[in-house]
Amino acid sequence: MKKKLNPGPSDLALSFVGAICIVFLGIFALLLATDFGRSFTTEGYRRHQIDVNPESVPNILLVNSLGVNQHLQNVIIQDGRFVILDFFYTSCRTICIAQAAIFNALQEKIKAHHLDDRVRLVSVSFDPKQDDIKAIQQYASRVKADPSVWSLLTLNNSKDLKSLLDSFGIYVIKVPPFGDLDHNASFHLIDPKGNLIKISSLDDVDDLLSIVKLKIKYE
Repeated sequence: MKKKLNPGPSDLALSFVGAICIVFLGIFALLLATDFGRSFTTEGYRRHQIDVNPESVPNILLVNSLGVNQHLQNVIIQDGRFVILDFFYTSCRTICIAQAAIFNALQEKIKAHHLDDRVRLVSVSFDPKQDDIKAIQQYASRVKADPSVWSLLTLNNSKDLKSLLDSFGIYVIKVPPFGDLDHNASFHLIDPKGNLIKISSLDDVDDLLSIVKLKIKYE
C-alpha cells in the first residue's frame, strides 16, 4: 500500500477536530481538578471546600500559658464563643510577626465593639518541642495578648502535631541552613459548635469579624 505524501482536506479536518477534542478534554480535566475553576491552588481549594462543607475541628489536647490542659473542641463548645485561630511558633522572625500584629489589632477591635463575650482569638504553636509553657508565657507578654480575648497554646503531645496541621491544611517545612520553619499563614473561623466554617488570608481577617457580626445579628 502506498503511503500518502500529502494529506488531503479530509485528513486535515480530522486532525483539527482531534486537536480540538484534546484541548477541550484538557480544559475539562483542569476544571474538575480545580472544582470548575473555583480554585487553582491547594490552599485555595481547601478554603473553597470549607466554605461549602464546614468540618469539625479535632479534639486534640493542648496546653495553655497557665499550664492547663484543654481539648480544643471541648473548650470551644463549653466557652460558647466564635474562635479565630492561627498557627505560629515563638522563635519565628518573619510571617508570625505579621500574624501577631494583626491579632493584636483584631483584639482591640473585638473589645472596642464589645464582642469579647462572643468571639475570641486562639494561637496554637506548631513547635511544641521548643515552645513550652514558659516560652508561650513570654511570647504572650511580648505580643500583649489579653487572656480574656486571646489565648496562646501549645501541644500536650508532639505526636498529635501532624493530625492537627492536616485538619487545618497547614504545612510546615524546615528551611536550611538554620532549620527555620516555613509555613502557610491563614486565619480559621470556628463556630461555637466546634465547626471550622471559614479560612481567610491575612489580608481578609476583617471579613471573619464581619461574618461573626452577621451570624450574631441573625441568631
